[in-house]
Amino acid sequence: MLKAINLGVINFSYSDGAHQTTGNVAGILEKKYEILTNFAQAHEDEIAKLLTTAMENVVKEHIQTGKVNKSSFNTAFSKIGNEMKRFLSTQEVEKMGIAGVPTKAALDGVSHRFKRKRKGFARGKTRYRARRPSFIDTGQMESSYIVWGDFK
Repeated sequence: MLKAINLGVINFSYSDGAHQTTGNVAGILEKKYEILTNFAQAHEDEIAKLLTTAMENVVKEHIQTGKVNKSSFNTAFSKIGNEMKRFLSTQEVEKMGIAGVPTKAALDGVSHRFKRKRKGFARGKTRYRARRPSFIDTGQMESSYIVWGDFK
């Protein structure tokens, strides 16, 4: 029935004119930091429980109706996708011991969501920058995370 679960992104272009897509960036980040791999390892038990519940629902429905409804997995996929986003936004990824994480850009408060690339405030001549979570710059990558399954 469920052959594989996939963690990935919906591929669309960034609006900054750099000809990058969320798919390109996700590939680069996965190769360098293994974000999705680390997420899957850290949340393996939660993922297994969600998929087990989905499979139980499929079996129950099959027994009751004689039909197999794969959409029972959509709730599990949605919850896993939300957990992937939370993994980044709560900075859990930064506590995994991954080399180079937290990123320098995150520590420096670099954000391309605003006109000025750095948020923060100044007191006298000292400038303080608001730190942001690693891997959340424009928000496009985070919002494009998706989970889907391959079925037989």
